[in-house]
Amino acid sequence: MNNARYLDVANEPKKMLNPISGYEKQPLVSLEKAVKPLEDMFEDLLTRAWIAKQNCQNPADGLTQDESASIHLYTMESIFYQRLNEALRNENRGDLIPWFAYLKLFLTALWKLPSTKQTLWRGIKADISDQFSIGTKFVWWGVSSCTESLQILQNDQYLGKTGTRTLFNVECQNGKPIKSHSQYESENEILLMPASYFEVVGKADAGNSLHIIHVKEIQSPVLLLKPPVTDAQVATETTGVNLAIGSEGKTGHSAASVWKTWPSQLKAKFVLPNKHSSHKVDPTILTPKQIQMLKATTNFSEEQIREWHAGFLRDCPNGELSKDRFINVYQQFYPGGKAHKFCTYAFTSFDRDNNGKIDFTEFMFAIALTQSGDLDDRLALAFDMYDYNNTGTIDTAKMRKIISAMYDLIGETDRKGDRDPKHRAEEIMRICDITGDKKLTKEEFVAGCKNDPVIRRLLVPNA
Repeated sequence: MNNARYLDVANEPKKMLNPISGYEKQPLVSLEKAVKPLEDMFEDLLTRAWIAKQNCQNPADGLTQDESASIHLYTMESIFYQRLNEALRNENRGDLIPWFAYLKLFLTALWKLPSTKQTLWRGIKADISDQFSIGTKFVWWGVSSCTESLQILQNDQYLGKTGTRTLFNVECQNGKPIKSHSQYESENEILLMPASYFEVVGKADAGNSLHIIHVKEIQSPVLLLKPPVTDAQVATETTGVNLAIGSEGKTGHSAASVWKTWPSQLKAKFVLPNKHSSHKVDPTILTPKQIQMLKATTNFSEEQIREWHAGFLRDCPNGELSKDRFINVYQQFYPGGKAHKFCTYAFTSFDRDNNGKIDFTEFMFAIALTQSGDLDDRLALAFDMYDYNNTGTIDTAKMRKIISAMYDLIGETDRKGDRDPKHRAEEIMRICDITGDKKLTKEEFVAGCKNDPVIRRLLVPNA
């Protein structure tokens, strides 16, 4: 077991280094090819890479065998992880170049793992507490190994219970559990990504030469680690994948302009999450099941979905978007009229679990409604949004509310006579209600909007 990984805090540089970048431009290759440039640095490296792959033939978490094996290799070879962290912590960024192919594979694997938000532990057999005053902000440039079990660190093979020690209580936001890919599964090791940014929020002298420092992972004001993805449609110079939804325009990139970079084709049939689902999940975690669903209902690759999720968390660290922030963003897609009522209505529709917040999956569906693409798919999604109580139909009362909101959206002030929302609703029902039951099914709604451009422009203005 490589206990030294948990105890190398003192090796972190005290100065601010240049960001970690360049590796993300490398193609994803096999583990054997990824470590080939490093072969001269290590004895039997290709043999160890082969062993790692043999131990990762059925990888968990949706990782490929090579991705899983890149993590396994990191945990099985102490000199390997030490040299990697030396390069990450080196002021000379040129030392990272031989590592680029491996970093691309390794960080892609970590990026794909679900993130965990919890209290972790790591330490060092020395007193370095004077370097960490409350309020101090700092970077751990290396890959930081932590454990969720304080008992493991108290083992004499790790930090122990005697002697001079500094114990870090780490309140992490984006920990990566690697148990399923590690050579030492029993350690429950959790990695923090390179260039993680922290603030000291507390410290204590616990007696018996033990010093405890409480640190909290926070968002860096600048991008210190380029994501291991190349299709950065929404990248900005300061925050990388940034949805610009929390800054109220302060970044200089409006939400509307940023989101115009979304792919134009959204061709699959959209199915909204169950509005009354009682299943509770951590909103900051993107699960394999969510990824599978989003891949099936949009034309995004897994890499793009993870990129958008990372950007969403940058602006919404708790993984949720409040009603006010959602409305502030969503109405930017409809600058021609008074969109507040429609966006409020949209929020209610997409808040499928009625918790007063929009999570990442719900938000992806909401944004999809504003995009160009297959008309049938867009109209089907519009129906799902308008069917806010999940009955599977739209009746005259619902239609009247929809039209009132759409009038506000397009700036229509004349609502008398033929333009009265009630009259319009009845007219639309007359045209679209094929079965005559005074309710529109999804099929009737889609067909009616396709066949009548006036109705389509009113109910789905971006279609």
